[in-house]
Amino acid sequence: MEETNTGIEIVRIIAPAAVAIFSTILGAILYSFGQKRLKIFDFFLRKKEREEEASKFYLPLLRCLYDIDDRFNRIFQNLHTNWLDKKFLKKIKDGKGFAETPQKKGYFFISTIYMIGCFFGVVEVIRKRVDTKKINTKEKGHDKNSIFQFDQNITIISRLFQDKELFNDYCKGKNFIKTKDANEIHKHIQHSIGEMMIEKVSDTKYQVISFREFYELYISKESFRFWFILIEEYFVNLCKFEEGKTFEEQAELKDDIRPLRLKAIQYWCRRLMQRILEESNSVELSFENRKPKDLLNNLSEELGTLIEGYKVKNKQQYLSGVNVNQ
Repeated sequence: MEETNTGIEIVRIIAPAAVAIFSTILGAILYSFGQKRLKIFDFFLRKKEREEEASKFYLPLLRCLYDIDDRFNRIFQNLHTNWLDKKFLKKIKDGKGFAETPQKKGYFFISTIYMIGCFFGVVEVIRKRVDTKKINTKEKGHDKNSIFQFDQNITIISRLFQDKELFNDYCKGKNFIKTKDANEIHKHIQHSIGEMMIEKVSDTKYQVISFREFYELYISKESFRFWFILIEEYFVNLCKFEEGKTFEEQAELKDDIRPLRLKAIQYWCRRLMQRILEESNSVELSFENRKPKDLLNNLSEELGTLIEGYKVKNKQQYLSGVNVNQ
């Protein structure tokens, strides 16, 4: 009888402890299961967000960059022609030439200006969606900011449109005298051009205006054209370069380094294209992989190194206007 009572007492003592241990183990299992469920949910949520980003931002930006890449290639292949002669743009502004009929010259010039405007427009749309409250968010030591908030390549491209000293050392010892260049599209002017190039379609959605809308505004409103004068300067009379010479010899003989600046912009556009394709690994994007290095093959080592090694001296992030390095 005493043994039975002792057994009951032991059970009474052990039972609560066993229940507590079991509850703890069960709680840990349920917590672990819950965490895994949350991680799975978070994974699919991030995947969905990435797919939405791809459709809203990757594709428009990529298309814009590929268009610019194609156009710059055509410009470089046809520097000896008169396609970008100033007279064609003047006729358009006067309502003549291409402005009279699409059969006349001028389309190549005005569409080139439009393409650069589109880049600033897409960047402006991206800038508008930056959530500055999330700027310093980090996870496991890796920056969570997407490519569209503070990407160094976008910053570099923006800076190349305004870096006056870019070719200073390169030009020394060469036959550059007055040296035609274009480098005055400063940060706030880029933002202003971007604003002119987009339209609001809802409270949170913007889109870049079509070529037709751009063209009609350009030929009818001087106040609209005002913002594109500095883009024009990149291409006005970028023509009649000497055939049969290397890319750099053509620039030196014409005393015009604008082709070299455009080559630098094209290189960093390709770097950005490459980065976007890497970022979008969960989204299928059928774009040709154009290697930035291929653009440097026919350049001198001096110019290739200058372009490839270009860095923004000032750490300020030009895309957002917010210094994320603080």
